[in-house]
Amino acid sequence: MIKEMFIHIPKNLAMEKIIQFVNEASTYESDVIIDMSHFKTNAKSLLSFSLAVIKSKHIRIRADGPDALEAIEHLSSVFKLEEIA
Repeated sequence: MIKEMFIHIPKNLAMEKIIQFVNEASTYESDVIIDMSHFKTNAKSLLSFSLAVIKSKHIRIRADGPDALEAIEHLSSVFKLEEIA
C-alpha cells in the first residue's frame, strides 16, 4: 500500500520537530520517502530530512509498505498536513 501526504514547512520550524518526525518515521516498517520534484530521499534520515526542509517550503512524504496508512496517519500529527492521496 502506498499513502502520501503534503507538508507545508513553516519558516520557524524547530529542530526538535524535525528530530521528532524522523524518530517517529523510523518506528514504521514501511519505507518513508521525501519526494520532491528533483529528488527523493529517506525521511528516516535526520540529515536527509533536514536538507529537504531547508531547500523547500513544501515537501511530499510517501509511505510504502504494510503499515503505510498507519505511518502517514500518525506522522500527520507532527506537522499541520494536507493529505493528497
